[in-house]
Amino acid sequence: MDIRLAAILFLFVAPQGAFAATSNCFFVHAKFNYQTDSLKVVSSKDTLLREEVWEALSKPQNGVVLLGHVRKESDRSYVVETLVIDSGTEGTIVARPKLIVKDNLSANIGSDDDDKTTGISVKVQSRPCVTAK
Repeated sequence: MDIRLAAILFLFVAPQGAFAATSNCFFVHAKFNYQTDSLKVVSSKDTLLREEVWEALSKPQNGVVLLGHVRKESDRSYVVETLVIDSGTEGTIVARPKLIVKDNLSANIGSDDDDKTTGISVKVQSRPCVTAK
């Protein structure tokens, strides 16, 4: 794994302290497509996220990973903020898409630049969860 990717994963995904006995959790099904002239990454991953905690929403492939976190927007609506990380590029963080999704529904976002194509689809389900202190 590239050292820059490892450092970013450590900063965003490393354990973020003790958690309360109960917290808001979200089951997230993420589909991620990323393509450049020399690279193609396709990933699908299910993740259980605690509210406001950054986690990997895709498996790292060829120095590319999708990170994200969820926060509650309203009673049945959530904001999913993501970071598209490509350690093979100069800026490393190549996109910061934000999606608003209703409970148990999917939301999609995509971009097609001259040198890269990015597509993200997420489905979020709210779940109560218990985490260790």
